Amino acid sequence: MRGAAGTKIMTPFDYIVWLISLPAPIYIVARLAVRRELFRYFALAFYCLATTASNIGNFAVLKIYGIASAPYIYAYFYSESILAVLLFLVVLSMFRQLLEDMGATVYVRIAGILLLAGTAWVSFTVVQGHRDHMTGRFVVELGRDLNFVGVVLVYLLWTAIMKLRESRARMIQLALALGVYFSVYVLCYGLRQAHPEWAVLRMMPALVSTFLFYSWAYTFTKIPEEARLATARLAALATR
Repeated sequence: MRGAAGTKIMTPFDYIVWLISLPAPIYIVARLAVRRELFRYFALAFYCLATTASNIGNFAVLKIYGIASAPYIYAYFYSESILAVLLFLVVLSMFRQLLEDMGATVYVRIAGILLLAGTAWVSFTVVQGHRDHMTGRFVVELGRDLNFVGVVLVYLLWTAIMKLRESRARMIQLALALGVYFSVYVLCYGLRQAHPEWAVLRMMPALVSTFLFYSWAYTFTKIPEEARLATARLAALATR
């Protein structure tokens, strides 16, 4: 149900996207479990499960109280914030995989703890300051800020991939999908401030979230863990 808050009615588009968004994250977790890769991609799998639980839970709250109700706004806000932090964990887990051969994972863990502690503190402060007026506009602004942090993290991840000449095709594909996801999210939030009447901007977050999971599902299905990009192709990417 990502991107639905702030509207007055549930449109056929929202129902369709909600139904389409359910299979991919469940498929990802099931495939990782079958391939015995669940522990290696635990953060990503947990994010998939949390997103599925959030979509189902928010839909139940919506049907009971209505899309413009305070309970739904609260449910949407908290779930979006939690999912954003969990997605930060996914990015940090990719950093860990990237640096595990360099003996630098301890620094990644310390950085991750500091990041999560800072994010939790800021989120708590913001919630306390706005607990009496949790409006759709506030949800949009908070989501924009959290996803901007996500853009920065993915940019740092991609920079590390290029600098270290990481050649694992699966890692690169997963990172690219995250880059597209965060970039579109932040762009939509920015445009909604200037053009709140553009209906397409309300649709895009739900679509790009669905894209992320189907992109990941394709990656885990078609690209084996041992697959590598050709050195020449990787060098060409690094020079762009």
